[in-house]
Formats: sequence, structure tokens, C-alpha cells
Amino acid sequence: MSENSDNVEFASPLGDRQNRRVYLITYSRANLEKIPDCEAFSRCILEAFDEGKSKKKVVEWACCMEDHADGGKHYHMAVSLDGTRRWNPVRKSIFKKYGINVHFSSKPLGYVAAYTYVCKNKTLNEVVHSPGHKKMTTIGSPKTKNAMGKSSSSIQNVHKRKAGKITTMSKIVKLLSIRQNGNQILTLHNSWLQTMLKQSQS
Repeated sequence: MSENSDNVEFASPLGDRQNRRVYLITYSRANLEKIPDCEAFSRCILEAFDEGKSKKKVVEWACCMEDHADGGKHYHMAVSLDGTRRWNPVRKSIFKKYGINVHFSSKPLGYVAAYTYVCKNKTLNEVVHSPGHKKMTTIGSPKTKNAMGKSSSSIQNVHKRKAGKITTMSKIVKLLSIRQNGNQILTLHNSWLQTMLKQSQS
């Protein structure tokens, strides 16, 4: 089963066998008895990435907890690896060991965009970082703004292309309708001429 993003404007759906270098990992409606805080969640994610035959390891990460609309909690974690790696074996490992389902998605603009999503509406003190994490003192930094600006622009272009296709199809349907109506009028006109001709000959 493929994991589809709940935030399509920020993330891309992944097939079971796809691999990425950057992941955005979400645990919705978290069971706080199993995973009580960000430290515990990041630990279970890192342990799963350390397992298996892959030599690609996590080099940088950031994690936060957020309030859910139904009153529960959920976790977000941005993960950067030192090379591409499949996500599905990691997800299965987490479920086998902890009995929880986590959601993997990808960020088209890499770790800066994933990190920005994790930190949205949060102070840096509310976000748990990997040791030696690069300093991003403000989410409004030029690098972050540029990355998110590109993401927003990319999304807008997709919407414009879709709108353009819809408009083009609407024009085609309208032209076909006009043509069809014109043919009907021409048919009626020819029928009327034939009737008038018969009347004049009688």
C-alpha cells in the first residue's frame, strides 16, 4: 500500500518501492503511552533507520509535537539521509517494534522545506533537533523563504496548468455546441426552402 500525503500542497505521494534522501514523517493521533514526547518519537525513527542492510544513514533531523483538531497530538519529523533509501521497510520496522503506523511523504524542495513544515507556528525551543544540526535561527530566513517561495510558485503553476486545460476543454465544448446548433439551424432552413418550393410548384 502506498502512502499518500495528507498535505498535498507540501508533499508528494510515494510508491511502496520509491526511495528518497529527505522524508517528512508524521504520526497522527499519537498514543502518548507508547510515544510520550518528541525524544521518544525521534528515537524510534532513528532506530528503524539504523536497522536493515542499507548503509544510508540519517545525518540530520528535526521533530515537533502538534495539537490535533480532535484534541489529540501528532508528531512531525523531517529527516535527511546521506543518500537515497526506501521508506517502506523503515515504516514496517516501526510498526513491528512499536505497533504504530507512521506516514512517510517527500518534499520536492528538500530538507529546508521539510524542516520549515515541521517548524511552522513553533519556536525553535519547541522543536527537538539532531546533535550538531545546522542553525536556522528564523523560519523567515532568506534561504527558507526562497525555498518555500519556489514551492508555492510550483504549486500555483500546477493549478494554472489545470485551469488552462479546463478552460481549453470548455472552449472546445462551446464551439462544438455552436457548430451543432448551426447545423440544426441550417437543416431547418433547408427544410423550409424545400417546403416553400413545393408550395410554389403546386
